[in-house]
Amino acid sequence: MVGFRFASTRVLGIRIPGHVDFDEVNLRTYVRHRAPEGWRRGVVFIRELVPRRAIATIARLVYNEPYVRVPMTCSAEPLPGSDGIRVRHRFGAGSHLRGHAPMGRQGEETQRYEQDGCLTHR
Repeated sequence: MVGFRFASTRVLGIRIPGHVDFDEVNLRTYVRHRAPEGWRRGVVFIRELVPRRAIATIARLVYNEPYVRVPMTCSAEPLPGSDGIRVRHRFGAGSHLRGHAPMGRQGEETQRYEQDGCLTHR
């Protein structure tokens, strides 16, 4: 499970007011297969959870992605005594996702920590 925040989102290049910044939790698995040029890696999205019905509907219709709308709250706070942050996603009926990451250049940590499995489901 991976939780993150979309920012400055556009659909087919267009910003939709009220739906530009939003949180998402997705259930994914990493796969690989042998191709003529060697091993190929990829990601399979099993389910993607978002807090707004319109986001889920557009993602399913326009991008054929497995989005579902669920009640969701998210928060981020500084980790005491470090330069990192603690992130919490609560969604559905009592489920939650917690994780932490150091602050730094945007995107770099997300990719590294996602691969290392530092965001965990509890």
